[in-house]
Amino acid sequence: LGAAAVYTRPRVEAQVGVYDGEGYGRAEIDKYKSLQGRATATVYSANGGQSRARVSGFYSYGWYAKDRPRNVGIVMGSYESPHVVATAQYLSATDNPFVVTDVERQGVSFFGEARMGATGWAGLGRVDLFNPDASKEGDNMRRYVFGGAHWSRLPHGRVGFVATLEQVFRVSNGQKTESRLLVQTQVEF
Repeated sequence: LGAAAVYTRPRVEAQVGVYDGEGYGRAEIDKYKSLQGRATATVYSANGGQSRARVSGFYSYGWYAKDRPRNVGIVMGSYESPHVVATAQYLSATDNPFVVTDVERQGVSFFGEARMGATGWAGLGRVDLFNPDASKEGDNMRRYVFGGAHWSRLPHGRVGFVATLEQVFRVSNGQKTESRLLVQTQVEF
């Protein structure tokens, strides 16, 4: 349950709200709330809006319980055109869901996709560098995702078949901790 205000203009959109509850995952058991805000600005637009660059920010300030913060800040820059999509994100969080001390988390993520257009073949890649707990040495991780896709037109949308290889490594010793091949279908309508 919550209340929010939204501000929309052609190049700027913002939302701020106060929210109560843990979502659908469990019943609300305390009095603590979260204040959340999001803003997006279009800094470049061309070709009738087909190509654009945007900057977005999100911040959540709240608590799980007394002396157990839940604060998350995310900044993202993105560029999208008919043939290229690119994003860069930065995350910083202070979090304490179930532990004695606060956990500081940080990360950056880069994503890119080169494509023929709205339909046809596409290649994609992603690199994530993240630190799940700044107080611990040697737990930094790197994630690499590479793959391809094919998009086809439907009467009222598109369908995509996406195949990616994802690998996760520890930064301290280069040890691979995860490896998975994903084949997915995405439907847009």
